[in-house]
Amino acid sequence: MLPWEPRPAACLEGVRKPGALPMRLSVSQFRRVMILIGVAVGLLAGACFPADSRPALPAIVAADEPGPRLTVTGRVFDAVEGNPIAGAQVQVYQADQSGTYQPEDPADESTARIRGDLTTGTDGSFGFVTVLPGEYPDQPPGNRHVHFHSVVADGYEPRGFVMLFDDNVRAEVRDWAESTGFGVVVELDGTPGSGFEAAIDIALDPVP
Repeated sequence: MLPWEPRPAACLEGVRKPGALPMRLSVSQFRRVMILIGVAVGLLAGACFPADSRPALPAIVAADEPGPRLTVTGRVFDAVEGNPIAGAQVQVYQADQSGTYQPEDPADESTARIRGDLTTGTDGSFGFVTVLPGEYPDQPPGNRHVHFHSVVADGYEPRGFVMLFDDNVRAEVRDWAESTGFGVVVELDGTPGSGFEAAIDIALDPVP
């Protein structure tokens, strides 16, 4: 019998009536009730929040771009009040899997082949899909990063930095990041097969 089918009268025996003592359930009966509650909650959640209801994040690479996928999410907020900043413009660029930029303008690295312009939502959030940047071919490993070329919003000081990954920062790069404040180290989760994820918080100082 399915959970939503009418129950015969016999199944109603022992149902608590007003003023009656509560029923006592056996362990097995209690487990069945909890399973049915879980199913009902799952059905309601599926109906109200379908898996594909969230909009897909923009990709700054073509579908055939070589390299494991990297999903970056973040939020921009007021460094003093902590409030989210809507409408902030976030410009990013990076090297490809081979560690090269291939800029349109050889004199301007920010015109790299892989780049994107993003805008934060009402909650200050943004996100994009790219590939995990490669190491520079002429340097030791440990300097994989994404450039946040500029983060700007009305009434705030602009900011720029590079996002480094905690599992791939050699000692001198980490020292440079900490001493200059121009490098922000974040955690990298995932695998090459399933893709990677990274999240970052960006605080902007109000203009005096």
